[in-house]
Amino acid sequence: MTRTPRRLRLAGAAAVLPLALGLTACGGDDKEAADPGTSAAPTDSTATPADDAASATPSEDAEASDSADTPTAGSPITADDLAAITAKSVAAASSFKVSLTGDIMGQQLSAQGVGDVSGGKPALQMTMDMGGSGTAEVRLIDNIYYVRVPGQNGGKFISFDLSDPTGPMSSLGDSLNQFDPASSLKAVQSAFVKGTYVGEEDVEGTSAKHYSIVVDTKKILAAFAGDSAPGLGKLPKTSKSDIWIDDEGHVVKTVSGYGGTTLTGIYSDWGTDVNITAPPKSQVTDLASSMG
Repeated sequence: MTRTPRRLRLAGAAAVLPLALGLTACGGDDKEAADPGTSAAPTDSTATPADDAASATPSEDAEASDSADTPTAGSPITADDLAAITAKSVAAASSFKVSLTGDIMGQQLSAQGVGDVSGGKPALQMTMDMGGSGTAEVRLIDNIYYVRVPGQNGGKFISFDLSDPTGPMSSLGDSLNQFDPASSLKAVQSAFVKGTYVGEEDVEGTSAKHYSIVVDTKKILAAFAGDSAPGLGKLPKTSKSDIWIDDEGHVVKTVSGYGGTTLTGIYSDWGTDVNITAPPKSQVTDLASSMG
């Protein structure tokens, strides 16, 4: 059996880091049979009698409304429910900090960084612990993707223009630009099969609503990779992801995986000031030069 050289596996793992970040919202194997027709609206157990509603103060009305908007733990959610959740999350999207752990291409992953999706052009800067090999770095700014892998290319970044239709990563352009959790949620919405509101939980000190969602695997891959989506092969027809969203609509955690591999994303400090810049030109080379 031919084995991929370690240096190429490391480069590949770093190159698809933003894609993995987006895919944390895509899902893992769903062990239950998925029936698109079984979704039901959340049960509202907080309805207020008409007489009480008429005499309620404005603050009581607001509390009753918030309670009515929250489903009962364990109740199903519908595609419409997810659409509302997604709309709020997209509206709240801005800059954030992120920590990603898991496994990519057999390489244990531990990555940290910052992202900004508030200006219409997604930007990302992350470092990735490559074990004994050192630290890799990726940056995405103005549709140019930079990758630096330890021990390669004299320490320089390789740049990829995602807008170049003839470029080696052109087919992944849309996917790499969907690394933020709000865009990932929109992709999940397009492939929604069924979902459950698990309940209110604590995530790194933040109270968040936990949703477990089953998606159509073929549709979710197409939403991210389009025509470049890999063949389904032995992948399950449906997949499951878990998403935690705070009261302001920010995604604060995602957990997903395929084939026993799990990816966990922790998002924090939404709205924080971030500084994402392109590397100096002296520290950048192109793919052809790096292979020469």
